[in-house]
Amino acid sequence: MMGSEPSRLSNMVIAEHWFLTLQEAHLLIEAWRREYNEERTHGPIGDVTPMEFIHHYQNQTQVARANFTSHGGINGGRSRHSLEMQ
Repeated sequence: MMGSEPSRLSNMVIAEHWFLTLQEAHLLIEAWRREYNEERTHGPIGDVTPMEFIHHYQNQTQVARANFTSHGGINGGRSRHSLEMQ
């Protein structure tokens, strides 16, 4: 979960429901957590869901790593000495 979710959890789930059993509480809270993270968009992260944000970040990181290694890493694979000679 992201942001101020603990207070939201309290306000949106616990305060709105009377749980008759621990199992009922677990099921309702889990349903709320999934909806919060997988379906609701969040303004501070670009109006996407937290899951979409994570997937985008992971994809960007993979692309950056692939570009970095395909270009020889730091200094394009050239030694520091060869760069100083240029």
